[in-house]
Amino acid sequence: MLLDLKDPDQMYTDFGAVSVNADVTKVIPLINRSAKAIKFRIEPGNKEKFAKSFLTLSHDDKTDIVLKPRE
Repeated sequence: MLLDLKDPDQMYTDFGAVSVNADVTKVIPLINRSAKAIKFRIEPGNKEKFAKSFLTLSHDDKTDIVLKPRE
């Protein structure tokens, strides 16, 4: 499986200074560099800590994502 960030500079994403009750959205594209389709799931390693940080994922963490080769 060769799943990479499309832009390696996004390895660490800085949201900058965010005002209270403000929303900031960052899109971090992934690319499948494999010759076959990849099925995977994105979910935080520590859900409790993730929730306390007021971060959300826009993808349903209970659904697998499928990326075709070079998609």
